[in-house]
Amino acid sequence: MASRAGTPELESWVQQELDGYDRAEDLPPYRGPFSTHVLGHFSGMFQSQASNVPIAPMLFPEEYRAGLFKAAFFEGVAALEALAAANSELTIPWPDALMLVQVLEREGKFDLNGNVLQEAHQVVSRSVVINLLRTVRDRVLALALRLEAENPHLGETGVLAEGPTVGRDAHIIVHGG
Repeated sequence: MASRAGTPELESWVQQELDGYDRAEDLPPYRGPFSTHVLGHFSGMFQSQASNVPIAPMLFPEEYRAGLFKAAFFEGVAALEALAAANSELTIPWPDALMLVQVLEREGKFDLNGNVLQEAHQVVSRSVVINLLRTVRDRVLALALRLEAENPHLGETGVLAEGPTVGRDAHIIVHGG
């Protein structure tokens, strides 16, 4: 229907929702970034270990906090549905932050009191993914209803879009305007 409506923005949006997004600049706001909390696995003296220890943003210099404790979803709808169906908590590896911790420790800007951060990951609530999927479905339904109201025969073979408003309104609906 997007192709028949002659709206490249709509066609692009549908394709990216199906296949996933390649660039952060293309992500609609409903795909993030979302705040996350971070859990780490630490090792220390005398072979001590501590798992699933919360890592507070306040431990990091202010200029690093915003990016480290946020996540966005680039995956296509099918992958998001699989994440939402999983019965385990959703985790995102945190390898860049691990390297940053090491650099900041060497510079004296981060102190773990002799402990070593072995592994860390962001934790995202499944409800965030479920709500993201609901938003996509709601936008598709709203768009279909709007297109149907403006041109009831749009989805039929051989019927082209009527008037210039279909593309403009579809763009507004898709991008949340």
